[in-house]
Amino acid sequence: MEQSIEIFFCYAREDEPLRQELEKQLRALRRQGIINLWHDRDISAGEEWQRAIDKHLNSANIILLLVSPDFIDSDYCYGIEMKRAMERHEREDARVIPIILRPVYWQKAPFGRLQALPTDAVPVTSPVWHTQDEAFFNVAEGIRLAVEEILAKGQVKQWYEKGLQLQEQKHYEDALVAFNQMLRFDPNNVEAYVNNGNVLIALKRYEDALAAFNQALRLDPNNAHLYINKGDTLIALKRYEDALVAYNISINPCF
Repeated sequence: MEQSIEIFFCYAREDEPLRQELEKQLRALRRQGIINLWHDRDISAGEEWQRAIDKHLNSANIILLLVSPDFIDSDYCYGIEMKRAMERHEREDARVIPIILRPVYWQKAPFGRLQALPTDAVPVTSPVWHTQDEAFFNVAEGIRLAVEEILAKGQVKQWYEKGLQLQEQKHYEDALVAFNQMLRFDPNNVEAYVNNGNVLIALKRYEDALAAFNQALRLDPNNAHLYINKGDTLIALKRYEDALVAYNISINPCF
């Protein structure tokens, strides 16, 4: 269940030296096979450049906007690549991260509401940074955290799908392992606790199922369906009065 994150550089040609410095800071993640980096300099001789750019812009998991006066001034970067990037970001198909290279007014741009790097959106070339290496290290750390978050979400989705498949096949013990793997990557995943509870009921482990539903309710106390699950489990435990309380809450919530 390994995944490699594709990163796309959207930048103005004038900023290529800065793009190269950032790429150096990301090289360690690339050597580990965690990320793949792509930019227009990777286009092979004879390849249709527009098609190559569109292909990677549409497949990238993370799109870096290297923001500078030249980026804002570029009709292609700002008007085409950035627009497409934001469309994918809005659909949650990709994550767009603005990287502020040089001072420029960018706050009212379509990406202005996104969390930018470096920290506090201090431009990489600002004298606030002792060296550009320090600034790019800060950027690389922010990208690394985003990559780890995306990888974790991918793992959660894969284990969820695997768990549902195993549950449908009535391989309950294996399904339980899969849903617990979800929790390893996302300890606050309500669906994982709910599915754990359902599997534990199938295994007649009612006390453990009740604990799973209680944990789900701790994370999502306004979910009426969870109180029904809890009530059903309490019925199985012959705790009828407690079950009635749970059912009443599901019907007349006091959230």
